[in-house]
Amino acid sequence: MQVKSNLASLGAVSSFSQYRKTVLSETVDVESKEGGKIHYSVSFIVPLDVDPYAALWVAISQTDLASGSFAYIDNVTLVEDSAAVSDVASIAVTKQPTKTVYATGETFDLSGMVVTATMSDGTTAELGEGEYTVSEFDSSTAGEKTITVTYAADTSLTATFKVTVKEAEPVDTVPPVISGADDVAVEFGASFDPVAGVKAVDDVDGDMTGAVKVSGDTVDTSKPGAYTLVYTVSNAAGNEASVTRVATVKEKTPVEPGDKDPDGDKEPGKDGDKDDQGNKKPGLSATDASVSVVAIAAIGLLATGAVSVAVRRRRDI
Repeated sequence: MQVKSNLASLGAVSSFSQYRKTVLSETVDVESKEGGKIHYSVSFIVPLDVDPYAALWVAISQTDLASGSFAYIDNVTLVEDSAAVSDVASIAVTKQPTKTVYATGETFDLSGMVVTATMSDGTTAELGEGEYTVSEFDSSTAGEKTITVTYAADTSLTATFKVTVKEAEPVDTVPPVISGADDVAVEFGASFDPVAGVKAVDDVDGDMTGAVKVSGDTVDTSKPGAYTLVYTVSNAAGNEASVTRVATVKEKTPVEPGDKDPDGDKEPGKDGDKDDQGNKKPGLSATDASVSVVAIAAIGLLATGAVSVAVRRRRDI
């Protein structure tokens, strides 16, 4: 029996002799049984120098068979040959994937992994992704997981590495809480510190008062009016809190007569007994004023008495 190949690009030919490369030539010696059939099974490997697109033709010589007998071929199976890679002695994961620590539920990532084959002569070669398989990755539970890499051409050759799966940490979705930023009334001309008394606390990051940022208006206490301030702070998870505050500067309080002005002096004109140089002005002193009032009161009483006397005298007439 002979097997020959011919490039498919040349097309099918009718003559076996036109198939140019002999792949297999084998003589089979079997005993025939009268009225029976002779079954023969054979396998062969197509050499590497045979074009992969070549057509194969099997020719069977029946020179020693009885007249009128025939032969046929059935049950042809094509099997990938591993002879070309049979020199691989072992494989190893020479560089683990970039990601080796996972949270429960995460998907396996082979990025960065390098698998190397070592030949029987000691030489090495990096394997492509299609030349090996990777065992399934279970991230449903926490713990250390062993990953097995298997050489596709020879499943007896394997390599392993480990990754770690940790319980997924709860996601922080709660923003910090800002306190002490309530609306406030500010006295005219008084000092105002926008962060005095303001605090921020986060349930995970703790005290965040120092991270509070203030934006909005600049409070000018010399100008009455409403000023809007915005307080913001963000925790490590990116959750932001914001509070708007209104600081109202009051109108300047008018100075009433007799009250002291802002400098603590009496209202002008109240020190009537002194001139601009601080000297006593001419006029009645406090004692003199009292005597005058008494005198006027006495005159009033005398006048009343006179009237009373006059009335009495008229009645006598």
